[in-house]
Amino acid sequence: MKKYSYILIVLLSWTFCGCKKFLDQQPITTISTATFWKTPADAAAGIAGIYDGLQAAFTSGHFVEWGDARSDNFTAGGTGSNQVTVSLNGVTSQSASANWGTIYQAIGRANSALKYIPLITTLDGTTMNNDLAQAYSARALMYFWAIRLWGAVPLRLTPYESISEPTAMARTPVDSILNFSILPDLKQALALVDPTQTNAFQITKGAILAMLTDVYMWQKDYANVLSTSAQLLALPYGYKVTANTSDLYRSIFLDPTNSKESIFFLNWNSLQDQGNSSMSVIGSGSHTSNYYIDSSVFLRYELVKADIRRAVTYDTVLVNTIKPIQQIAKFYPVVLNSTKNLTMPLDGNNQAYFPIYRIADILLLRAEAFNWTGDTASAFSILNSIKTTRKTPAVISSNYATQLDVEKAILDERQLELFAEGKRWFDLYRTGRTIAVMDPILKYRQQIRGNSPIGFGDPRTILWPISRDVLTRNTLLVQNPPYSE
Repeated sequence: MKKYSYILIVLLSWTFCGCKKFLDQQPITTISTATFWKTPADAAAGIAGIYDGLQAAFTSGHFVEWGDARSDNFTAGGTGSNQVTVSLNGVTSQSASANWGTIYQAIGRANSALKYIPLITTLDGTTMNNDLAQAYSARALMYFWAIRLWGAVPLRLTPYESISEPTAMARTPVDSILNFSILPDLKQALALVDPTQTNAFQITKGAILAMLTDVYMWQKDYANVLSTSAQLLALPYGYKVTANTSDLYRSIFLDPTNSKESIFFLNWNSLQDQGNSSMSVIGSGSHTSNYYIDSSVFLRYELVKADIRRAVTYDTVLVNTIKPIQQIAKFYPVVLNSTKNLTMPLDGNNQAYFPIYRIADILLLRAEAFNWTGDTASAFSILNSIKTTRKTPAVISSNYATQLDVEKAILDERQLELFAEGKRWFDLYRTGRTIAVMDPILKYRQQIRGNSPIGFGDPRTILWPISRDVLTRNTLLVQNPPYSE
């Protein structure tokens, strides 16, 4: 999300309202509430602050570790111990990515916006409703990520505003958060959003429908997956799978505003946002990567060299060397150097757009829903339309005997299509395939490091541990078993 000129106002205001308690929030003082949330400019700053919170949650290195690095997409690289721990499924309460602080920071800002924007009497109705839609859906998105990472989490729907207010909260069951917070928030957002807005860097009607599709798929509510995805596909934004060259496919990530496949992206700029981003974690011109492309997915790309995603995703020149593939090129405005391989931009020149939702993601979820409702013809039609567009051979439906076989074919395509976009771990989790896929891979990783090949281990470690720091701040929390506190 490109910064509004008011962002400094809201962030200074949130020196008081923004985030050091267990929900990563501090109380708002009487002075700050009396002087802020009074004008349309304040509302714009408040919404900008929410997007800044989303940036902090998604564009940190946690985005990679939450959605990709524990899966078969990546394996440990670089020299740090953390990436080894993550890639071996050995995360602990001391792991940096076990801390949900950035997620609750964004939630806290959304809570403040939802309380105070309706009180700004000078804000016109359409703008107010659209602002509220963005706040509702941002809060829902953050809680959706939280429950998939930690299971039950504390549910707070109001801002923390007084030092006398209790800060400790127990965890709310996942189903309650889904049915009484996430889905109601998204439905309310859908009712309020301005349907004329189509900015790929803002939460639009299309983005809200994409979130609903994703949530319904998590619940295995296939009828609603088909309903919400159909509504998305009917929108007049030209959402189509149209890329048929490497340049067009790359343009999805380099120029999402003008790509017909964009739904919702976040913008990270090294000069404006500073700090490390997910791009630093998976390699840039200034860093070696913390993670390398795992051979299991890399070899699948190499099987079909005509796949237009292959040359966009990584430097194919390095395939013929002994170097591991360290850098993911699809997010960078890369150039060819004199040896014809990719040159990554230095961090100081880095501009990266993070896809939260794009059309191929939703189409493939729709294919899964068709499969599980018995319409395999429609499932294969979607699957093969994407494969053909990406210049890979279509699959023959008669080669897939069961719905589970069809599901695997769709998941395989999602892995190649959405590589390094924070989807793979959740795909394995929601389809019950985490251990079956990861156990042999982890045994191999453990063995080559000289460890006992115990494989995945306790299935409860699909969830992340709660951070030691978070447990200290909130004494009502209980650690996810089997992790130690």
